Amino acid sequence: MYRILLIVIMYTGFTACGGGSDSATPPEMHALIAPENIALKLQTPLREHGYSNLSAAIMADQQSYNAFMDRVAGQSGWNDKANFVSVLTSTNIDFDQYNLVIFPFSEGSGSIGITPQLPSIAGDNLLIEIERTVPEVGTADVAYYALVYRVNKTVKKISFDNGKQLVVLENVASDKVMPLNCQIWTDGCNTCSRTEQGAAVFVH
Repeated sequence: MYRILLIVIMYTGFTACGGGSDSATPPEMHALIAPENIALKLQTPLREHGYSNLSAAIMADQQSYNAFMDRVAGQSGWNDKANFVSVLTSTNIDFDQYNLVIFPFSEGSGSIGITPQLPSIAGDNLLIEIERTVPEVGTADVAYYALVYRVNKTVKKISFDNGKQLVVLENVASDKVMPLNCQIWTDGCNTCSRTEQGAAVFVH
């Protein structure tokens, strides 16, 4: 199993249960907009029911990419799988220079607006902020999202921050995400039953 670093500061938002205090993006993470040769967001659909099949993954070579595409080909429950596959296959990814990062998450209501901001870079740390717009009255449908990026291998850490939860990934090959602060990990279910803070978290 490859190694991946995931630091989760718990609150509601993304795919989390339980509560906690608000998280704020560390001041040192605010930086310049990352150029495309550092981080390029692929124009895959933002929302797609098929993303419920996905786990967070970082692909560092052609072999792991091919294996991922084979898994997607055999999956059901997609609204428009062909669109997702077309974007990936039409994007030039030189795995000698780049990793492919897939970060799926969900919201408890499809009425919550999700707007990913442009990636910013500070040293060798990449930050992707996700703006959430919560309406006064929401729908009860679960919505599945995924962000896909081509990230330069010189980047060491990739942070996703929606203002409620901060997730930090180590930019190394992995087909499974495990929270660094997880105390009880249910293997095969991608479920952290208890963290150091005592709150549970579900990670796709």
